[in-house]
Amino acid sequence: MTQTLTVNPAALTVTGTNTTWTAGKAGQSLAGFTITGFVNGDTEAALFAAGAADVSCPTVDTSGPKAGSYVIDVTQGTLLTPANYTLTFRKGKLSVH
Repeated sequence: MTQTLTVNPAALTVTGTNTTWTAGKAGQSLAGFTITGFVNGDTEAALFAAGAADVSCPTVDTSGPKAGSYVIDVTQGTLLTPANYTLTFRKGKLSVH
């Protein structure tokens, strides 16, 4: 008897880190991203040593942002999709006070 075993890839979620800025202050940075969903002892360091997601907030003026809420976009950038995983990207939130 022959049986077939199918192993579905685990889902990793890359999420923009929510960040707070001060209105009118130039030169502030976004906080980056987190990755969740690793299984079997895998870690971010082991899988993504040479890559990073792109994190941006294209709708905000970084030279002196106005108060409000903005979307932080997260895209694959130079992250490689590791074997046995799929990547999903979630936006973060930038709050300017």
